[in-house]
Amino acid sequence: MSSEETAFLWTNGSGLLNLKDYLVANGVTNLTDWTLTSANGVSADGRTLVGNGINPAGQGEGWIASLFLPGDVNTDGAINIFDINVVSSHWGETGPTGDVNFDGEVNIFDINLISSNWTVEGSSAATVPEPSSLVLAACGLLPLAMMTRRHRTVRDPH
Repeated sequence: MSSEETAFLWTNGSGLLNLKDYLVANGVTNLTDWTLTSANGVSADGRTLVGNGINPAGQGEGWIASLFLPGDVNTDGAINIFDINVVSSHWGETGPTGDVNFDGEVNIFDINLISSNWTVEGSSAATVPEPSSLVLAACGLLPLAMMTRRHRTVRDPH
């Protein structure tokens, strides 16, 4: 196995990408001094990859990498405002930090990718009640408030 071999990944949006760079940009750690020579499998959801490489000791070894949620820039398991903060702090740079879609530039397309995945499972987005729920709650509390006021306004005749 030659140390010249390098694994690549093809995406519709970005074309051919260096797999190691892609993994690092997606939060995979402990790849320093590794040479990834092949990617042999990808899970159905695209978040787990397996392959072969050369470890830091120079020996051939298999590897497995698990990716975070698409758009989870800060790798906290949620796609939220904190991810947008990372992108905005690297706005106009050439990445990889903040370059969510791997097009080589941190821009509005990265924000779009985050927003399109905002409600992905694992997101910590707060639940907002529907307006109809608020109306029903108000209708239920109104008679109670009126009864409380009626009891306070009764005067003692003496």
